[in-house]
Amino acid sequence: MRNMKQLTLLCLLTFSIFSCEKEDNSTGEIQRIKIDNLLQYLPLDSLMDKSKAVFTSVEGDEKVLSLEIIEDVKTQIINNTYYESEDIYIGYNDPSTFDYYLYIKAIGVLTDDYEQNLFITAQLTQFITDYVPTIIISDSGAPQFLSKFHESKIIAGKSFENVYSSLRIEGQDAFGTIDYTTELGIVGFTDENGMVFSLKELIE
Repeated sequence: MRNMKQLTLLCLLTFSIFSCEKEDNSTGEIQRIKIDNLLQYLPLDSLMDKSKAVFTSVEGDEKVLSLEIIEDVKTQIINNTYYESEDIYIGYNDPSTFDYYLYIKAIGVLTDDYEQNLFITAQLTQFITDYVPTIIISDSGAPQFLSKFHESKIIAGKSFENVYSSLRIEGQDAFGTIDYTTELGIVGFTDENGMVFSLKELIE
């Protein structure tokens, strides 16, 4: 049952990410799902005035990712019922490649039985292998769907506190993991060569 609920949540997540704006053809007032309860788990204070995130490996390699923050309200539909969903998107992009990008997204959706489901997802989307490491955090702060919480974790030789991580899949080295904290955002990931990078600094 729990796995089924987690699968439903992931399906809703996928739908919400790729959904488009729709004209409201329903009658009555459209319900708006607010994401206020998720803000405490977002690193907005750390990222709002920053333009780049610098990541380094133990070997000294460096990746500089451009940051983008978008706040939006989308009209979505469930069981022929339209509703408005607030969301915040934080993107990490490498200007030199289109092979992968990282993002954080806070969103609220309605389930099939019209219950509100609020969650944060951090994901490394890539186009080389068939695996996409994903972290999902509920509005209670609990890790969901193949995500794990660590009170502390060493990533590429650097220690971080209160880390959410995707579970590593055996045999999956390239783009195998992603790590997130509510204070700093994405703090670690593996690249296409299986090399682990950790957050060095955020710059304006």
